[in-house]
Amino acid sequence: MYYRSYVINHIEQECVKAFIRHEDEIMEGRFQGSLLAHTDSTCREAFGRCSDFARANIYKAREVLDVELAGYRIIYTLLAVGMAVGGVAVLSWPGGADGTEWRGVVIELISALCYAFYIIRVGRSRVRDMN
Repeated sequence: MYYRSYVINHIEQECVKAFIRHEDEIMEGRFQGSLLAHTDSTCREAFGRCSDFARANIYKAREVLDVELAGYRIIYTLLAVGMAVGGVAVLSWPGGADGTEWRGVVIELISALCYAFYIIRVGRSRVRDMN
């Protein structure tokens, strides 16, 4: 745990130094690249190793994937429910020749598609990247 904190602190301090060295360029909008690109090679290498480790061991962890899946569930469910409620509201407006409003039908169809995409996405998320 101590080493991780040390590496993060070192990267942060090097980025602060790079910012101070290039402050005028940054403030004038002439600065090119990232602050990390303007640090020493040891710092860039440490950041690269941390990034590789996180990509290989953290972002593919079951807990992270479960949180991602829960986010998709919430977004797609809210979208589908909101569209369904909006469609029902529009359907109840008078104005269509046969008593239904065509915009309500379109909104209901979009709602159904959103829910279908949600089901497809959840199914793929569950299987993807699981070892």
